[in-house]
Amino acid sequence: QFTQAHIGPCISQQNYEVGKNVFDAFYKLNLELDTIFTSAKNNDKFMCDIADANRQLLIKSGLSEDNIIISGECTYDNAERYYSARRDGFNTGRMVSGIVLI
Repeated sequence: QFTQAHIGPCISQQNYEVGKNVFDAFYKLNLELDTIFTSAKNNDKFMCDIADANRQLLIKSGLSEDNIIISGECTYDNAERYYSARRDGFNTGRMVSGIVLI
């Protein structure tokens, strides 16, 4: 059983607009949707906080919230450090992340 999780840089809620299909997929997971989603300017869309969604999934899996670290860095806003398909299009670099069990 793991005891600590780090959620690395990812696109922030203010930059991650998604459709109802994504909202519906998260709805089926029985998460606190009011913290994951806010309304977008386009009424058919939502702004999604994937870091919070992952935090909630980790807690649901049994990890203590005190043992979850979220970087808070937005890959969309920080072009100097990170690639972003949302910002740059799909013909951009790629990042790799991983899971390590120690």
